[in-house]
Amino acid sequence: EACCNLHGGYEFASVAPARAALRSLGQSMFQAYGPMGIHVCNVNIGGIIDSPKTRRWTTAREGLVSPEEIAEQFLNIYEQ
Repeated sequence: EACCNLHGGYEFASVAPARAALRSLGQSMFQAYGPMGIHVCNVNIGGIIDSPKTRRWTTAREGLVSPEEIAEQFLNIYEQ
């Protein structure tokens, strides 16, 4: 599983610095706003989002992340 927030990888070298910067920004925002009761979250979707277009990229449905699953997790984050 690729997670450019923590570990760069040769396949993701072009996006790893930006993902690391977003993670750092989220941590800084947490330090600034956490004491006010404001939650800060950096969401990284570790896969390809399932859609008609992305289904054409592969015949394997494994690894495709359903939009419903993503929405459910965002709802969980919101309800914290």
